[in-house]
Amino acid sequence: MKRRNFIKTLISVGILSQIPLGLSCSRDNKAIIIPKNEVLKPSQRNVVLFFLNKLFPENNGVPGIAELNTYQHLNNYLQDANVDIDDKNYLIKGISWIEESANETFQKEFKDLNYEQKQELFKQILKEDWGESWASRLLTLIFESLLLDPLYDVNLQQSGWNWLHHIPGNPEPDEQNHYKKLLAAKTKPEIITQISQL
Repeated sequence: MKRRNFIKTLISVGILSQIPLGLSCSRDNKAIIIPKNEVLKPSQRNVVLFFLNKLFPENNGVPGIAELNTYQHLNNYLQDANVDIDDKNYLIKGISWIEESANETFQKEFKDLNYEQKQELFKQILKEDWGESWASRLLTLIFESLLLDPLYDVNLQQSGWNWLHHIPGNPEPDEQNHYKKLLAAKTKPEIITQISQL
């Protein structure tokens, strides 16, 4: 087993062991905050939200994607100029592949599937190599929203930290050392050619 797959499996087992089975299939979700500058179309959002909720459902003290604001994090990721364009396109193409699978399996668009059909499609897609890879990318975004500082519009009320009993590093980011400001302040390195420049 590759190290990467081992770590993914270990994290998944660790998190899933904290979620009672009956509750992990819950259909009830808190309201999702829809970003004003949303990248995805509503039909794409529906697909992503279903998968995010299935991959990391909320229950008894376990924060869900609404509380973690994972959808906002995904939106920020898709807008981030520092993220590789192929990675962004892969996330969006995955949504199209899910829509194609819904049409092939049920002759319906994803939004027109009932809950049981969506469940069946979810299981079917996770058996595909591309589906497992796509879901893994979503899990990475979920874990990031679980652990990032609330300054980045995720992990609202530090719910992820509280659930994990995590103590953040010090100093925590603030508006002055926010990720985007640090990247914007990056300058071209100065090349030293003489000792006198030191």
